[in-house]
Amino acid sequence: MKVFKQLIYTLVFITVVAGCTPNAISFNNNDDKKKNKDNQLLLGLLVLSQDQVITSYTGSMNNAQMGHTATLLNNGKVLIVGNGVELYDPDTGIFSVVEEYSISSSVHSHESVLLNNGKVLIAGGLDSALGGNLILDAELYDPDTGKFSSTGSLNVATTIDRGILLDNGKVLMSGTLELYDPDTGTFAKSSVERRYYALALLNDGTILLHGLASLSDAKYQLFIYDPNTDTLLGTNQYTDTNYFNGVVKLNSGKIFLPGGTYQSGFGSDIVFDVHKNIEMYDPDKKRLSYIGKMKEPRIGHTVTVLKDGRVLITGGVSKNTYSSSEFLSSAEIYSP
Repeated sequence: MKVFKQLIYTLVFITVVAGCTPNAISFNNNDDKKKNKDNQLLLGLLVLSQDQVITSYTGSMNNAQMGHTATLLNNGKVLIVGNGVELYDPDTGIFSVVEEYSISSSVHSHESVLLNNGKVLIAGGLDSALGGNLILDAELYDPDTGKFSSTGSLNVATTIDRGILLDNGKVLMSGTLELYDPDTGTFAKSSVERRYYALALLNDGTILLHGLASLSDAKYQLFIYDPNTDTLLGTNQYTDTNYFNGVVKLNSGKIFLPGGTYQSGFGSDIVFDVHKNIEMYDPDKKRLSYIGKMKEPRIGHTVTVLKDGRVLITGGVSKNTYSSSEFLSSAEIYSP
């Protein structure tokens, strides 16, 4: 597989250097027929590389999930909170059912974040995956006891796309952009507009955000937020993906962005298409690139980096219009 990948990368490089057109690809061969065959082979391999699936299936969840969370615990297992609560064991690839969430029998579009003390903060969201009531209260899950307990409440009841553990131990909640302090169990507001959504904490302590470049069109841009100064800076990186549901930082420091939706049109003509493409953001080069595909298109899924560096992708739905019977129980693994 590594040899095949290297071949593809080499072919892409040759194509780019040659001008990215079939007529530009040449190996200085005087035989035009052979050259044309070589060109056709190159282009065929390049097309195949665009559809390359770079994930594999692992065990399936006991409950189909959408809008759930998957949090890596210090013991290496992954806590799934949504339509019930499950634990994933990476060593066996098996999901097992554990205690129900205590605020509601189910919770969706919320966020779960592992704190420095080993507990998991669960905040925001809805009590139904297809709508329902907003949840203002937050809870803590203790892996040592397997129990949930109450903590503070959000200032604004809303759905939350991502919670980011900062270097100071506090948590930035995307969607509300509030800060949770584990020492006091309270939430405080940020001054940044709520139309920006947190993607990942970068190595320099800043946060990669995603949002509309402006409120007048459907162009989406990446931004950098500094939690220390509460300031926002734009980047020159744009994407057609309007919603990155699952995003994680790999051990390499790069940002892994699988699935989501593409948006076409605007206003009353807006259309969303769920996709299985995977993109990677390189903070050093400040560049967003396509790297391959998942097994299935997904939105409302989770993405979690495991202890060994692999990435677990779980649940979601594979199309834009759906019912609860169409939630996915399948899970995939990406190996960097």
